[in-house]
Amino acid sequence: VTLGVTASAEADMLRIDVENDGGPSGASGTGTGLRNVADRLAARFGAAARMTIGRREGGGFAVSLHMPLVRDGC
Repeated sequence: VTLGVTASAEADMLRIDVENDGGPSGASGTGTGLRNVADRLAARFGAAARMTIGRREGGGFAVSLHMPLVRDGC
């Protein structure tokens, strides 16, 4: 599996993108990890954060996290 991770600041938001190519078998998971991330985002940021997920064209999977950009713990 090839994994790509990028992060960027957009105004007062942090965007993190994670994607993979599906690997040689194209196996899929159970989604437990994604549910855990969504729950943690909601617990920390409420409606100010969002997560989008989906399959990539050509195979693999992509997740984008958008959350308030926190500087120095504030």
